[in-house]
Amino acid sequence: MDLPQVLSIQGARLADEPAAGGVQLPRACSEWRLDADAAGRFFALATEYPQMPTQGFYQLPCSIEGVVQADGKRWDFSINAAGTAVWKSGDVTRYFGCSTAACAPLVLLMPDNGEP
Repeated sequence: MDLPQVLSIQGARLADEPAAGGVQLPRACSEWRLDADAAGRFFALATEYPQMPTQGFYQLPCSIEGVVQADGKRWDFSINAAGTAVWKSGDVTRYFGCSTAACAPLVLLMPDNGEP
């Protein structure tokens, strides 16, 4: 995979189910920030998976979306606050998970399978 170039990025967005995160998640989600450089670091550190990684990873109803350029294509991306991400371009979907310790400052909740 080419090193991705983040072309645009939006602020964190809480899904329509804030009760799923208790009272603290809406505030944590609204305070979670990634700029283009941080999102690029996330993708550089992440591992690509053939399907959405679930082993050890969590899902939170909070995500950051944007557009990335990689491998000659533009991809719409969504980074979940729990360390997973999805890229979509046409009918192609790619899945990522970031479990290295260097990912900790980039997400709200690290997976259980993280490296020390």
